[in-house]
Amino acid sequence: MALDKDVRGLKTGLLVGFSLLLAQLALGPLYWLSLSWYSPLLFNAVNTTFSPIFGVKLIAVAALLALGYLSLKAAKSGVISSYVKWLGSLALFTVAMGEILNDGSRYPNIVFAGNKALPAELFANFYIDVP
Repeated sequence: MALDKDVRGLKTGLLVGFSLLLAQLALGPLYWLSLSWYSPLLFNAVNTTFSPIFGVKLIAVAALLALGYLSLKAAKSGVISSYVKWLGSLALFTVAMGEILNDGSRYPNIVFAGNKALPAELFANFYIDVP
């Protein structure tokens, strides 16, 4: 049996992926709010300097939600939706945007503790060159 004709397997994958997306929708805003409580510097960076990337990620998550729902609905009726081919690429794009937000917003600091941050220069030495 060809994998592109396996509606049952596709439905299982979509159920797992859609369930994890729903978990992200529940826990993502909580993580974002916790940044404002425990790391205001990082929260500020995400919401100011990196706000365009944050907006793109939110749009990508909304698109994942819509396309995932439509694909799951089609799979439950025994049809493979044409949207399925976009879900993997869109999910990887969403992960990349999240990683850019999480890591990029920390630059030029390495360690955050509340309202204070330690810049990368403190960790530089003869063997480690920090740009």
